Amino acid sequence: GRGENINEGFSSWMTSRGETNPMSVKDDDLYNNLLTYAFGFDLSHDNHTNSAPTAQVLVLNGNEYLNLEYQKRTNVTGLNYIIEFSHNLENWMQANANDLVISERTINDDITGISVRMKENLSNSTLRFMRIRVQIE
Repeated sequence: GRGENINEGFSSWMTSRGETNPMSVKDDDLYNNLLTYAFGFDLSHDNHTNSAPTAQVLVLNGNEYLNLEYQKRTNVTGLNYIIEFSHNLENWMQANANDLVISERTINDDITGISVRMKENLSNSTLRFMRIRVQIE
């Protein structure tokens, strides 16, 4: 009943794929091993392009907000998905719960879809860029 620890699951997953380097890209994959694992690309029925993280501008009630959607493995601990903002693509700052509206939806038993929206309207903010980083604890 407990979540799978990243070190246990990721190591087994890498071994099953015949891989040893988390940063290498396996033949026919678009992303490195760590991102393929973290975003559950190997568990999705969509191709990698359709299930890759996407950023867009959402218009709600006439206001524009930065929004990022991604998917993650449902039952894995030890992975941090870090949302960051920037106004110039050089200096990035980590977002926190006060900055974001977060919603989740079940994609299948193994994957959860996450939607992260900036609370501040773009017209009131200097932040124009959003990204996600994945780290192993």
